[in-house]
Amino acid sequence: MAGDTASSHDDASQLSGRTPLVLAVVAAVAFCLLLLAFRSVVLPLVSIALNFLSVAAAYGLITAWPCSGSRWPASCCGRCS
Repeated sequence: MAGDTASSHDDASQLSGRTPLVLAVVAAVAFCLLLLAFRSVVLPLVSIALNFLSVAAAYGLITAWPCSGSRWPASCCGRCS
């Protein structure tokens, strides 16, 4: 198949397929650097866990923001009916 829709679908599926690998590599590099810098195992583990928690919270807010059914997005941005 060809066209804009097919190519954007292919791009999105390729990006979503590689996302876990990229997150794992970033977490491993951050773990190694923090382990070398602070010579502790607990600090890098907690740091990576809190980083993933903050990213998940940010993506959750981004997903919930546009017209999620509750009234708070409508009152804040005025776009939802």
